[in-house]
Amino acid sequence: MDLWILLQTSSVLRLFASNVIVTLWKIEITSDNCMKLQCRAALIALETLSNQLPVQNTLHFLNKESDNDKLWMREQVLHNNIIKGISSYKHQFVLIEDIDIRNRIRIAVDVIFHHTVFVSANSRKTNNKMLSTFMVRLLSNLDQSFPSYCHEVTFTLADNIKAFLEYTGYKLMTNSDNKRRLQLTYDSISACFDFIGAAVVNKLLTESHVEYAVQRISKLLIKESAFKRTLLKGLLDNWLIIKSEHIELFTFVRLEIEQEKKGF
Repeated sequence: MDLWILLQTSSVLRLFASNVIVTLWKIEITSDNCMKLQCRAALIALETLSNQLPVQNTLHFLNKESDNDKLWMREQVLHNNIIKGISSYKHQFVLIEDIDIRNRIRIAVDVIFHHTVFVSANSRKTNNKMLSTFMVRLLSNLDQSFPSYCHEVTFTLADNIKAFLEYTGYKLMTNSDNKRRLQLTYDSISACFDFIGAAVVNKLLTESHVEYAVQRISKLLIKESAFKRTLLKGLLDNWLIIKSEHIELFTFVRLEIEQEKKGF
């Protein structure tokens, strides 16, 4: 049953649901926590949908509806669950409601980024490129559903990427002698750059956001030349080559790859 429906149907059901969640799941019941649970459940279901599609269809799914009507309808239901979670709580004062919705959008983007880059990236069953496409479609839907907060998704996504790259620097230093943990870090980096590629193609990120990420990761991976070349080549071949409008960014990334080959 939908968590929001369960909590809002009646006082008896709300009390029962709250007791179960607190005693069995050990989760404090707050409106933000409920929204995070709702969002995470939808993301897990979206990940399952993304694994049903071949990777060659990635570009097809970025900007248009799926040819599979049933899959598209299921995807839309999951999108709507998250959107309702953001907008469901109403306040007496408009200013408080405005702040609350803005915060919920940021929370949703945080959870989406975390799920894509940390949770799903370490699953062998997950197709990172297709999942990134699905998540970007979700973010685009959020962006369009809250036109008064049209830049909030982009700002929050950019903040997450910047924080991730800083965190990754520490992870690379501390895990340099642990092959398993280092591979998990590589997997998260790869997932992040697939996410970045899908987001810039769908105009959720600007070229300056991507340039920053490329420059930062190039410094962090200065001792991991082979992985860095593979990462940047994937960004180039899988994403930036899609649209001619990214020619300057394409050239910038290609130059980074060439410099890496020359050992600069």
